[in-house]
Amino acid sequence: LIDNIMHQKMYITGGIGSTVDGEAFSFNYDLPNDLAYSETCASIGLVFFAHRMLEINPDSEIADTVERALYNVILSGMARDGKSFFYVNPLEVVPQYCLDATDKAHVKPRRQGWFGCACCPPNIARTLASLGDYAYACDGEQLTVNLYVGGSCRANLLGREVSLQLRTAMPYAAEAVLRLSSDDRLAGKLRLRIPGYAKQLRLCINGEAVTPIMDRGYAVIDLAGSDMEISLSFHMPPRLCYANPLVSADAGKCAVMKG
Repeated sequence: LIDNIMHQKMYITGGIGSTVDGEAFSFNYDLPNDLAYSETCASIGLVFFAHRMLEINPDSEIADTVERALYNVILSGMARDGKSFFYVNPLEVVPQYCLDATDKAHVKPRRQGWFGCACCPPNIARTLASLGDYAYACDGEQLTVNLYVGGSCRANLLGREVSLQLRTAMPYAAEAVLRLSSDDRLAGKLRLRIPGYAKQLRLCINGEAVTPIMDRGYAVIDLAGSDMEISLSFHMPPRLCYANPLVSADAGKCAVMKG
């Protein structure tokens, strides 16, 4: 199911649910830009689903999808002042077409102050308030970093309390510094997601460059000593992206993407 969503039924933004009829999926590669429903809540639901899939089977492509939806649908679903929202997130809008009694009546050319069914505003609030749940995961033996979001967390690894602090400029600059410490000695493993778009990866442990062991898109690092500093950087050049040829709405079109 998650593979089908990511590869045949998801917009480049991480939006899902291409039809207003039931706010639903239709058939594979049916991704119209101007009629898209792509509800903000649907991408939040995608994050919830992908998060649970990551707990079952950690895979960096699924975490990439979480990041894509967070940056491009969920954050943009709310204005910076927090007072207006997108319920529907189309990729193409001609304002004069978005009138009542048209097939684009559900599409709004600007964020709205409120909705009759106002599920999106509180869903955005609770998702952002629980962001740490999606950024980190711990199974008692491994601490996994799925999203590079500045902040900190604490985890119990093999019976030892471990503190992690993460400093990053992502998504604007592709670099992050992680500091791990423990009152006892560090133990267990750290798993760092390496995004699928990362080029020329450089990973340093306590200032020394290393070649990481990779597992399903994650760099796996053995923790040792009482504290460690791990720095991660890579190239993130802008690139042209093209849709699958079966997406008829995108024939002859491309998008410029970074990250």
